[in-house]
Amino acid sequence: ASHGRWVACRVEAAHLHYWYWEVEHPVFLVVYDAQRNTAFWINVQDYLNQQNRILEREATVTLRVPSRNKLTLHAIDLFRKLSLERHNKLRSTGTDE
Repeated sequence: ASHGRWVACRVEAAHLHYWYWEVEHPVFLVVYDAQRNTAFWINVQDYLNQQNRILEREATVTLRVPSRNKLTLHAIDLFRKLSLERHNKLRSTGTDE
């Protein structure tokens, strides 16, 4: 559902829990708005850090994906940059598998 400034996306809390606690690399959720013919993205871990929510109490969570986060080549370059930074940090600490 589109609300002008953001696009709502319902996600199972179990998925969010896994992406937040079990995945060491950044997880980007991409949502396609067919009415606008545009895709939007959100960094799941950063979003959850800002929300201060307890996911275990909910079966699903509605994420608000900002409409300013359009999926563009610049956004994909940002994904790559953040993923490489995380990979290099894990490699330098010896925790990357």
